Amino acid sequence: MKTYSPISIQLLGLLVVLWSTSAAAKIPLCVSVAGFGSQSMQDYHRAVQTEIRRHPEHTPVESNCARTLHVEYLNLKPHAAVTGYLDGQVPSRVNVKKETELNQAISTLVAQILKSDPAAWIRNPENYLERVLISDAGLKRGVMLFGLEAFQHMARTGDGVSFLPGIALRIRRGLGPVHVGARAAVAYLPQNSMPGSNPKMQLLASLEPEVAWFATENKSSSFYLAGSLGLTVLRMNGYNDGQETLTDVGISLGVRAGIELLRISDYRVDLFVQGHLPLFVTDSTESDIVDAYTPGIQIGAGIAF
Repeated sequence: MKTYSPISIQLLGLLVVLWSTSAAAKIPLCVSVAGFGSQSMQDYHRAVQTEIRRHPEHTPVESNCARTLHVEYLNLKPHAAVTGYLDGQVPSRVNVKKETELNQAISTLVAQILKSDPAAWIRNPENYLERVLISDAGLKRGVMLFGLEAFQHMARTGDGVSFLPGIALRIRRGLGPVHVGARAAVAYLPQNSMPGSNPKMQLLASLEPEVAWFATENKSSSFYLAGSLGLTVLRMNGYNDGQETLTDVGISLGVRAGIELLRISDYRVDLFVQGHLPLFVTDSTESDIVDAYTPGIQIGAGIAF
């Protein structure tokens, strides 16, 4: 059995005491506020101190502090934000839409800064490991986007072209440069063919799962390519001895190219061109007004949030 010398036991005991004392002690922080106006400065100074007390690793003090927490209100109308940082660290920012949200913004800001303080992580290594595992450094998180689009659909019908305005709902989830989602689109125009004219497309409805690839992952704008495969409903109008309609359902392929703008904001703008390629011949046993492929192209713009 291995034995330990009294000196080793004393050193071990000293390390335990030092570790316990370090873990138990709170980090003293001074507070500096700016930009709130001379009459409100003391109130917001106290508000920041109150928020610090909600975090067990830190405590607000007036002097003999380890570091200073700086908080500033920037009101650059029509935009406003509170920014803050600890000495030697990168600033954080929380946007403020109206002054009634200022207290909540300060609470969010202080929480962001103190929870990312390396000094607090060292004092509590278990919390540090937990935060690393749930942060982007340990686990990449996707982004969920909902989009609304308006487009013009142009389809070949006979020897001519039909034009239909349309709208679409797009839902997608992105992880890095790859986005996976679905798009539901409807284009409609109640147009009728005249005697001797080409048939007209009245309706296009589609539901298509899609996959998209973005060329630049972390830029404010990015070119992208997307492909989809889904279900399409087509309705045509033609003239034989009188007005006739034809409805057909089948599988279609979509090929899309576009550019997404304002990707760092809450609302993204999407400009796109999408080819619509039915994998079936548009025809019917009830009418012979159309018996051909009816590919089309869509040009439009959308917003994602």
